[in-house]
Amino acid sequence: MNEHQFLDKRDQNGDLLKFSGYLHAKKTTEKLMDMISYSKIYKLICTKFPKKYVDAYFCKMIHHQIRPISNQIVISNWEIQNGKSPRKTKINVGDFFMSKHLNDVIEDPKKFIFYDKTKSLKKISKDIFDKIRLIYYKFLSIKNIFLNNKVNLKEEHNSLAVCYAHGISESNRSDLFWLYGFDKNISNVILYVQYPYMLRKFKEKKIIKKLIKEKKIKLLKIWEEQNIKKKISHNKLISEIKEACDNSPLDRLVLKKSIELVKKVEFWQNLFLKYKIKVHIDPHEIENEILIKQIAINLLDGCSLGYNCSYISEKEGIHYNYYPNDVFFCWGKKDLKNFKRKIDNKTATNVNYFLTSGYPYTYFPQKKQLEINSIKTKLKNSGAKFTILFLDTSAGTNSDYYDQFLSIEKLEKIYKFLFNLVLSDKEVGLILKPKKTKNLKELNNLDSYINSAINTGRCHVVNNASGGIPWHYSEISDVVLSVTIEDIPTSLLDCIINNRDKRAAFINFSNLKKLDPDFYSWGKDRVVFDDVEKMINSLIKFKSEKTSNGNFGLWKKDFIDEFDSFRDNKCGYRVGNYIKMLLENFDKGLSKNQSIEIANKNFLPI
Repeated sequence: MNEHQFLDKRDQNGDLLKFSGYLHAKKTTEKLMDMISYSKIYKLICTKFPKKYVDAYFCKMIHHQIRPISNQIVISNWEIQNGKSPRKTKINVGDFFMSKHLNDVIEDPKKFIFYDKTKSLKKISKDIFDKIRLIYYKFLSIKNIFLNNKVNLKEEHNSLAVCYAHGISESNRSDLFWLYGFDKNISNVILYVQYPYMLRKFKEKKIIKKLIKEKKIKLLKIWEEQNIKKKISHNKLISEIKEACDNSPLDRLVLKKSIELVKKVEFWQNLFLKYKIKVHIDPHEIENEILIKQIAINLLDGCSLGYNCSYISEKEGIHYNYYPNDVFFCWGKKDLKNFKRKIDNKTATNVNYFLTSGYPYTYFPQKKQLEINSIKTKLKNSGAKFTILFLDTSAGTNSDYYDQFLSIEKLEKIYKFLFNLVLSDKEVGLILKPKKTKNLKELNNLDSYINSAINTGRCHVVNNASGGIPWHYSEISDVVLSVTIEDIPTSLLDCIINNRDKRAAFINFSNLKKLDPDFYSWGKDRVVFDDVEKMINSLIKFKSEKTSNGNFGLWKKDFIDEFDSFRDNKCGYRVGNYIKMLLENFDKGLSKNQSIEIANKNFLPI
């Protein structure tokens, strides 16, 4: 059992304790970065590479590694304040590369005993696996040379590269969302896959082959490029930073991480140069390599485009340095405001240009429509006259300090209310779209409820729900329900943005009253509920007496317009047209700034 456990611990304001961990990690990161900034090595790197991205790279790396440590500290402080822990506790510093400098930045370090538990069997196994993987990638790279697998491009055109991150199916949130419904041709579109397991993960080989044939997309496997011919070398820079090292413990750490950064930037620069990549899109958010690619594309006078897959929360500390792009497409004014607030509080890299383009995942392929209609027919034939769509969130026991989710017990309580509603009212239909397919399987106390509800024919569970688009299922639902531990659920926004006047409500296990008081003032007990039972009772009343409870689940139009003022299903067209203009400008030999400026002026709000 872990010594430090989140469980359902909350701060004095009622927020889950993990958010205190985020803030602690942010503040500690800033202190450690202040120490690093005095290093001659660091100053030298910042003269060769764009400083704001180097800053973001080191900040994000530190923040990611220190979060588990910060979580343990805030849990320990909570337990001391509540008389549940001795004054001095052990904190596992794991493999944090600056662990020996924690005493210099942690408040009251004498309260803690820092220890390093890194030589576990799991860690040793991971190190061995990483070495085997590198050897395997080198083998594949050499094999590729003999097989002469080439990505054939039109030499007169520059390229767009898109990282394969979330999948490309039209039924899900696609990395190529702008391609579906875009009727113009874009030459030299490269879909690159970074790791072999990604092709197995999404099982989309047939879809990729179809895109290669019909849309002329090129597929690039990064592991086959390990022996790429170097036209750009940073050996001189590596020699210079080695000479700049003062041999202090801190400088040796900075040296090691700087050499890693320089070598990775060199690889991506040469890759972008080889395939004439001038425009780059990487939808990854947590991974730090996106900043390495950002440095590389900028050194080649190319640009990156970004967009948010999920709603950008106002909460401070989360989504730390997620979107380090030259141009960023926001859904609407609300995302833009929240993003700029993150820049102001130094949790996001300053973006050069913001464009509002609407919600990205607005496509609805025929195959998915057939599936949705089939569900509708099944529910209707079983007697359903009032259908509820429930979108859950990640849940767990919270028996460690790595993350804190909605508790299993609270999620089970919500599901019990919904299943009892189906079993007690023969007119009620229920569609369940878990955030993760395994969510329902982990609810051990609900097997009999689930089976009984499914046997009525009025309960449908969406299989392989991860990555699916929620609003597709809201098309055949009368009301959408959800739950949150952070901010307004993205899955719920997905439904109300894409279905005008859709009734939707959610249960609030966070502290939205403090986070967004204006929203809470009109939304309380209308679209946001603090009590599960109260929401279910309001739902039942709405079903039977719609006129007397007409505001239930009804969102204010001007509030939704803040999230997406367009709501016209044309985001993909706007972004696709922008990409086409950018590439055409680069093909004319224009610089990055010139290309972006012209594309911005001609950006079509439609």
